[in-house]
Amino acid sequence: MINASILILDFDGLLVDSAPECWIRCKEASKMDDSLDDIYDSNEKKYIFLKTRYLVGPAHEFYYLIKALQKSSSTYEVEEKFYKLLNSNNTSAQRFKDFFFKSRLEAQEKNEKKWIESNNFFYPALSMAKRFAEVDRLYIASMKDEESVLKLLIHHKIKCNKSKVLGRTYGDDKYNHVSHIISKYPLINKKYFLFMDDNLRHIKEVTSLGIESRLVTWGYASNLSIKNALKNNFKTIHLSDCSNVQFK
Repeated sequence: MINASILILDFDGLLVDSAPECWIRCKEASKMDDSLDDIYDSNEKKYIFLKTRYLVGPAHEFYYLIKALQKSSSTYEVEEKFYKLLNSNNTSAQRFKDFFFKSRLEAQEKNEKKWIESNNFFYPALSMAKRFAEVDRLYIASMKDEESVLKLLIHHKIKCNKSKVLGRTYGDDKYNHVSHIISKYPLINKKYFLFMDDNLRHIKEVTSLGIESRLVTWGYASNLSIKNALKNNFKTIHLSDCSNVQFK
């Protein structure tokens, strides 16, 4: 049994499998630059994209993933090229992010029901989220836009106040998201804050805060990141074990 007073969840890859939708958003965003649109008719490239979606944090990083995909034929090559591009200060990446979110907004306005149905939830994690939402102790710490998160939560009858959904307006570092949440509960012992994410980079970002964290082993988490987590004594959690996470 894992006891927590405050549950802080990442969104994409933990509650919802949005990778197929992100592929469509990237295809639309790539129209900003003719040099980016040469991969979308390839099933092989799409497969690699779905396997490497876990690398992406904030949405501008999709630009680096697409650039890495263009000249790679394996997940290993994509990961290697992605990290080389990641630290570059590229204005095109920021423009890509704007087009990415514009495409999502247009999809919602055109047919919100169809857009919602394009996002498939991981139901054991969804049930866990509902338990904590019912006692008003669920927070979402995501790089997604808050409006999209709220629409999907409402559709699945998860009662989560808007103030408890921390999206891209809170920055590109999960440390900022989580530390903001901790500051709201000065009387709760940090060991009863539980943060869960499928990206090892985000787990590492919050380590200094002294809270409990788990790398989830479903969603976009790779075998390599899971092995690295265990090697460095980061705790993991399986989808089936979500039933063991209970409110204290």
